[in-house]
Amino acid sequence: MLSLVFSEYPTFLVFLSVFVAIVITMLLMPPWIKFLKSSHIGQQVRDDGPETHLVKQGTPTMGGLMMLIAVVATLLIVGYLTTETFVLIAAVLLTGALGLFDDASKVVHERSLGLTPKGKLIGQFAIYCRANRRRDCHSVVLPYLRQHPACRSVQCR
Repeated sequence: MLSLVFSEYPTFLVFLSVFVAIVITMLLMPPWIKFLKSSHIGQQVRDDGPETHLVKQGTPTMGGLMMLIAVVATLLIVGYLTTETFVLIAAVLLTGALGLFDDASKVVHERSLGLTPKGKLIGQFAIYCRANRRRDCHSVVLPYLRQHPACRSVQCR
């Protein structure tokens, strides 16, 4: 909404966005960390790992949730609200949901293994394809695949 008032000052909007996001994060993060600590929601460390990693045991996880809330709130307060903005918000929220699912599975199963890297990439790729469905870009170029020219792009439709 503020983007309409300060549309002639894009640099100011950038700094205002950073300031608003920092303030929101600083306000939300301390109570969130207290809640996570009191609920015993934290990082799980494997017993067979290095002893130096044992310090991480119980470190609150899922802090990205507060940053995600701050980014979306900042975008709604300062950003230009267009169809593309809402597609962007949806993609950010879906990616955050993927990270939340990864962290939550670690906490629920009380082990350090969440989603596999392959599972995370597949989820991110699916979100990308869904977000770009309305745009002119219908493929993803994979530059390191040199086996066959037909394998260089993956169709998102």
